Amino acid sequence: MRVLLRIVVGAVLFMAACSSDTVEPLTLEDPAEFVSERLDATEAEPRAPDADSTADPGQTTTLPTQIRGSVISRFSLAVGDCFNRLEKLAVERSTVITSLIDCDLPHDHQIYHLLDYPAPHPSIYPGDKVMNEFAVQSCYREFAQWVGNDYETSELDIGVITPPQANFEDDASRYRSIHCWVERLDGEPLVGDAHQSGW
Repeated sequence: MRVLLRIVVGAVLFMAACSSDTVEPLTLEDPAEFVSERLDATEAEPRAPDADSTADPGQTTTLPTQIRGSVISRFSLAVGDCFNRLEKLAVERSTVITSLIDCDLPHDHQIYHLLDYPAPHPSIYPGDKVMNEFAVQSCYREFAQWVGNDYETSELDIGVITPPQANFEDDASRYRSIHCWVERLDGEPLVGDAHQSGW
């Protein structure tokens, strides 16, 4: 994941550099331009307060014993929050558990920026590729100012949480938020607040 994000960031920056002498801010029109046909809107993803899951919401999730901190919905994470994510895979079931943890304790990730995908309502989901490219490029722009070091020389890597298609297109939720987070490039836990750390 960390290597993939480094490759994606590098590719986005390389394409921007080749297209012009200066990198202009990314502006997107209606996301409908990025897809060939309208996607059918689906029911909004349930937002359980204790876990994020693609499983039947009527089923009970047994939390693994190695979860530390308070289990929350990933949608409720705020700037400065330190958290862990555990993905539990089973037959026809994938559950991602997000737990909020004190930054002074070892943790995997920390949120450093939030933004909304710029699309008027109603809009169709632009697709995973467009969404991820927009998220990574937007998070890259905010990295150095928050961390206190350039991404290219930092010990940290960028991660993103993007809105699911169901929530993006849903009339009631209209969830468009993107979360930018940092983690250590070497895969070791973070200890302490990464804000202005220079890591």
